[in-house]
Amino acid sequence: MKSCKMITALLLALVLLTGCGGGDTSAHGRQIRPSVRYSEQTIADAMDVVESHFKQHFDGCQLLTIVYDEEATGEKASREAERNGKDTIILLTDFTVDDSGAASGLTPGMTYRNYEWTLVKTLFGWELKDWGYA
Repeated sequence: MKSCKMITALLLALVLLTGCGGGDTSAHGRQIRPSVRYSEQTIADAMDVVESHFKQHFDGCQLLTIVYDEEATGEKASREAERNGKDTIILLTDFTVDDSGAASGLTPGMTYRNYEWTLVKTLFGWELKDWGYA
């Protein structure tokens, strides 16, 4: 009986530990502006990649918005596509950083706006190539 309680406690601790950390993407909004290059589903797939990376690596940060704006990023995406030889999409995010986000090199208390995410299309879907300010 004692070993069952210990196993239960260890499993609960494991669940709590794996659920902690990472970036918060629970309350953000997606904005997909009109596109001649990509379908809404293709853009949404790229956004999923960014959200996943944000959840895993942006501890202490809260995602506010994720935006695809072809008019704002299209020229840069075209240059990147020529350089990479692949379809390229650039997404923009706004997010905040709390005090625990300092460990990631981001400024605590700051809201980052128009933070760029560059993704390239592969046989397996969108792959994150670069992120940050250019």
